[in-house]
Amino acid sequence: MKKVFSLIVLLAAVTMFTACSSDDATYTPTPKLEIANADLMFEAEGGTGSVTVNGTGALTAETTSQWVSLSFSGNTVNVTVDENVELSGRSATITLKADGAEAQVSVTQKGSVYGLGGETSYSLDDAKKTLRIGVVHTSAVTVKSLADWITASFDEEKDQIVIVASANDSGWRRTGQVAFQTGIVQDTITISQFDFDTDVLGEFYFVYATSSAGSTWNAYPATLTRTGLAIEIDDDVLTIPVTVDEDALSLSAGPNGADLGTYMDYTTRLLYLFRYGNALYNSGYTYSYSTGVYSTGVFDLYEGEDGSTSVVLEFDASVYSDNDLYAWRFTAFEDDQFVSASVVGNVGTFYYPSLKRPLTEAAAESPRKAAARSFTPRMRNVSKASANLSFSDAVVK
Repeated sequence: MKKVFSLIVLLAAVTMFTACSSDDATYTPTPKLEIANADLMFEAEGGTGSVTVNGTGALTAETTSQWVSLSFSGNTVNVTVDENVELSGRSATITLKADGAEAQVSVTQKGSVYGLGGETSYSLDDAKKTLRIGVVHTSAVTVKSLADWITASFDEEKDQIVIVASANDSGWRRTGQVAFQTGIVQDTITISQFDFDTDVLGEFYFVYATSSAGSTWNAYPATLTRTGLAIEIDDDVLTIPVTVDEDALSLSAGPNGADLGTYMDYTTRLLYLFRYGNALYNSGYTYSYSTGVYSTGVFDLYEGEDGSTSVVLEFDASVYSDNDLYAWRFTAFEDDQFVSASVVGNVGTFYYPSLKRPLTEAAAESPRKAAARSFTPRMRNVSKASANLSFSDAVVK
């Protein structure tokens, strides 16, 4: 029994000696370089830093990151970092070697910062305006105007985008943009110029067809305010009550039975808006207060084939869905009862009524003639043959 125990102890000792001998033969520690100093934290703009080591022998360094450049001065590696135009930060590794010793250091760079201290859309009136919009940035800012009536620059001292919009004398809304970039961030600032009182209200021509066929057109001078449309018919001025919606650029005329004042030798003039085939009007002059009929339209910019431009509104139906209200009738009454017995007679019917302000006039034509000739309203409820009309025979008073 004693021999067996001795054998087991001997085998264990041999095994331990063999294992220890094997470990000592394969382990070779890597010599380390001592980092004496490292300045490798960078802002997004980039810049230079360095790392210094304690050691002897020729020093080498390398990195796989293309945005990091290295140069040498003795035991110091100079590190140059490019600008980081990305919004996120980034890092790189530099491996240093000397006399078989090795060390690694990390290079860290912050991401770009961007912030616009204002809106990206501005609505201005028609006057000349200067806007200054602050920018928080870590990369260079470049700006460019995309409209010939806007100038744009960047004030580096104050970190502001400077936008100058010239006075708007076009007679209508205009919109332009300023593009800017910092780092990889690209955006635009939109500038709109519009003044409802100047660009919409004021002088117009009341353009209409003299018949439902739309073969002959006429135009009267008119003045639009926020409460009324005053039309100069012959030697009289008839004012139609209106309601304007500045935001929607819409106009509602009426209501049915509105008092327009006197005309010639008639005592009272009432506006009556109607559509053919409707029970509101027939040969027996049956009228009703209960309808509350309005005629509505939306202002827009019209561009003619000859390059002319005009501010235009076409009146349309408002309360009926089965047929368009395409004519206004001015009817005279003896009193304000608005009943058949009070009717004196029809003063005028105006088909496809519209408003037009020419912004550019056709050559050799008077403003009124231009208003009648250069604008072709939509011919609702008119045959295709009569819709293709020419204004060469238009009646212009």
